[in-house]
Amino acid sequence: MELCRKKWNNITSLDILRVEYINKFLKQSHRCSEIVQWVDKKMFSITFEIDNVWGDIRFKEDSFALNQFKAMLVEIITNAFVHGERELKIAFTTQENVLEIIAENVSKEVKKSSRDGILTMSRVLDRINFGTGIRSVEKECREGIFRITLRFNKAIMFRKGR
Repeated sequence: MELCRKKWNNITSLDILRVEYINKFLKQSHRCSEIVQWVDKKMFSITFEIDNVWGDIRFKEDSFALNQFKAMLVEIITNAFVHGERELKIAFTTQENVLEIIAENVSKEVKKSSRDGILTMSRVLDRINFGTGIRSVEKECREGIFRITLRFNKAIMFRKGR
């Protein structure tokens, strides 16, 4: 987070953004899309692409699965703040038996970081995908694009009788 503070403090006042965020989103009830619009306006562009398969996925409110999913999205966005220069694109795509979340943003270089977040996320996804041979997490920076790909076994998201 120290890298994040140093980087964004030069661009805009983090104190102003923090107060606005608390007042707008923590003290009031706003939808997720409004938070995305706020980041899009105040910091950098965020776009989402969601295919039909992902559009059909539902989580039980306040479930372990939902909380883990949110934690993974927070890690993706945190990586964009640390490594990204501008714009974040998150694509929810489907390959044969795999659901993917692919996050890309423009980055001149990958900053040194603890890698704790990605390692933890990788361990969680490896356990979720255990025995499937799915490579759960990939990270790369190539041609000025920082990219993280998360993969889920499709069978765990869709069960008969749901």
